[in-house]
Amino acid sequence: MSRGLTIVEPMPIAVAAANHGTGVEFIRTPDPKEVYLAPPASGVALGIDLGAIRQIDTVFIGFTNASPGATWDVQASSSLAGSALVSLTGETALRLPGGAGPRYHGVARLGAPVETRYLRIVVSPDAGAPQLEIGAVVIGKRFEHSYEYKSGRRPIDLSERVDLVGGGFGFGRGAIKSSFRFTFADLAKAEADRLWRIVTNVGNQHPLVLVEGGDGAIEHDQVHYGVFERFEAYEREDPIDTRWALSMQDWI
Repeated sequence: MSRGLTIVEPMPIAVAAANHGTGVEFIRTPDPKEVYLAPPASGVALGIDLGAIRQIDTVFIGFTNASPGATWDVQASSSLAGSALVSLTGETALRLPGGAGPRYHGVARLGAPVETRYLRIVVSPDAGAPQLEIGAVVIGKRFEHSYEYKSGRRPIDLSERVDLVGGGFGFGRGAIKSSFRFTFADLAKAEADRLWRIVTNVGNQHPLVLVEGGDGAIEHDQVHYGVFERFEAYEREDPIDTRWALSMQDWI
């Protein structure tokens, strides 16, 4: 069965803890360049307190230098310390296929929502792996719906280019990233209302996770972490046919 396009609005993380390492508080901040650092070749257990019992079905771990054979397991817990652990995903490969590096993402999609306040994310690197870095953790309940084929990515080059009088160019090197434009179609009223709440909650000032749809396993380039780029008015033909075009820009 094909996936639709997925949007995950991050739930607030009240407390984050780790069994070792430094900077665990940075997984609560939106900037993926602020990273948690674990000792080389060591297993990591991140404790997450969502502040209240919530329904979750998607976990994103991003901007990590995880080794090729690194695995992760998302577990529900009855406490921040990791009591009464229940595995939600089983131990699976962390890195999504297709990533060119040096940073990689992992996405765990549960088959059905789970209610919990506490989560434990266990990362197991390869033997001899370098110091593990994690730049972002997003936990939420996904919105998923079909979207039109004409949706697609657009590269963004933040470099500055100057035309030189000699006929060449001068460059001020900047990052190259992407944006993604998409159009939801055939939204029922309840779906349009939920999407409206997500958009008005985050605006274009709070990051979220977007996953492009497809028929196979999720690939690295299908995952976007960033902010909405611009908003257009939705178009409603009737209560079961709302069309809305949106776009977002990656944060790298």
